[in-house]
Amino acid sequence: PSSLERCDYYLSKALEERVPKECVFLVGNKADIPHESAVAGKDLAARYEVNYE
Repeated sequence: PSSLERCDYYLSKALEERVPKECVFLVGNKADIPHESAVAGKDLAARYEVNYE
């Protein structure tokens, strides 16, 4: 899968687990995906102004 697909997957997982968007990159690191993908996932969360309420 592309980096963006991986980011989308981890962002969805973060949403399910109510991980704060500033921690999304940690989800990526924990899952052992490339740092750039994790950062892109964090940016994706910020871009969509993910609401965890």
